[in-house]
Amino acid sequence: MSPGLLDEVVDYFQVYRSDPELTVAVPELVDGQPSLTISIGGGTPGRAYADNHWVYAVHLDGVLVASGADLRSGGIGRTHQQMAAVLAVFLADTDRVPALAGHADRLSLWAHDVETGGGDD
Repeated sequence: MSPGLLDEVVDYFQVYRSDPELTVAVPELVDGQPSLTISIGGGTPGRAYADNHWVYAVHLDGVLVASGADLRSGGIGRTHQQMAAVLAVFLADTDRVPALAGHADRLSLWAHDVETGGGDD
C-alpha cells in the first residue's frame, strides 16, 4: 500500500449513495479562517429523531476531513442541526481529526449557540 492511502477520508454520503439533508457553515471566529461546513443526513429536516443513525461529513476549506455513519442520537430526539452541534462538540474535544486542530473554540461556540438557540433546522 502506498503512503497516504490509510489517511484518505471515506465519504459516507457516497458509500450510502445519498445526499445530506442539511449542511451548515460554522462561522469564522477570526477573519480569514477557512470555510468549515458540517453536513448531516438521516431523516427529514426539522423532525427530531431518537435512536437514529446519522451520516455526516465535515469539510475544511472545501476538503473532506471527516465523515462517518457512526453518529447516534440515542434515546433523545434531535434534529439535524442539533446533531451537527453534537458532532461539533465531539470534534472540538478530540484530536482524531488533525486538520481541525485550532478550530476547537470555533466548533464549541457554534454548538453552544445552536443548543441555546433551540437548534431548529
